[in-house]
Amino acid sequence: MSHSGILIAMDTNSIQKTNHIHSLIEWFKAHDSYHIIFVALMWWRIIYGFMRIGIGILLIHLVGSSTLDVVTKLARKELLEDPNDAVLAFITLVSHHAAIITFFVPMYLMFWGTVDIFLSANILREKLWAFPISIYLSIIFVLYEIVRFTHTHSTMLIVLICVDIVFIVLIWREYQKLSRKKSSEKANMDPIPIHTE
Repeated sequence: MSHSGILIAMDTNSIQKTNHIHSLIEWFKAHDSYHIIFVALMWWRIIYGFMRIGIGILLIHLVGSSTLDVVTKLARKELLEDPNDAVLAFITLVSHHAAIITFFVPMYLMFWGTVDIFLSANILREKLWAFPISIYLSIIFVLYEIVRFTHTHSTMLIVLICVDIVFIVLIWREYQKLSRKKSSEKANMDPIPIHTE
């Protein structure tokens, strides 16, 4: 490729980049700031959902039950030697509950990560049914956070509650706007009834 061919290719790339930047600027101009925040929030929920799934998978593989297996094996050997040993019976009972907790947390993270991804993607695709489901689940989660706050008094929970409330308001606002838009589109598409007598 000649020197001028390289320059032409560079110019084409810079023109394409300029067109992409221009398209992005036009998109920002065409949408209000609430909508931009809303779209960014939905993409954050999708990314956060993938992070939750990844953390859940990581917890299953890292935490697993290797420590639990060691404790259980040691306790079983001792229990066989002295079946009435209350301390070892307690360790066995606790280790069983630890296994449930060990697998509950990753499953919880993976489930809610999947729900976040699914609902957020469908909200971005403007599926009306996804909006109220997301709002209801968020309200339930805020109520849970409030209950947790009464026990922990964590300022981080207050921040999360405020963010979730803003999130609910933005989803509700977009839902109302989209519902009106779809209603008006449907009204424009409906044929005008012709009355014949």
